[in-house]
Amino acid sequence: MTSETCKQWNTCEAPLCPEDKRSLEYGLWYGDEEVCPMLTQRSLKWIQRQRKLGKFGKKLDDGFFTVKMLLAVKSLSKGIQGANPDSIDTEASWLAKRGLSVAK
Repeated sequence: MTSETCKQWNTCEAPLCPEDKRSLEYGLWYGDEEVCPMLTQRSLKWIQRQRKLGKFGKKLDDGFFTVKMLLAVKSLSKGIQGANPDSIDTEASWLAKRGLSVAK
């Protein structure tokens, strides 16, 4: 990423970045990690869901989320858990266990 695509590229620590296609495809986000700070990105549904989860005070041991997982969840509540990083729980199995599919 360069300063031409994002004005905050040198200070941002968000693991999921709208400007970085690789992070969107392979990145993992935990509830206690940064969310993209760009004001223009607030309209992206998965960023809105990250912000909401962050308000719940999720901890690192509560699991990870991918962009596909964030898009698939219809409603967020305090009890939601991400995929377990210490097991073979994957994005696909997390979605399947909840009867979810990726939103379009």
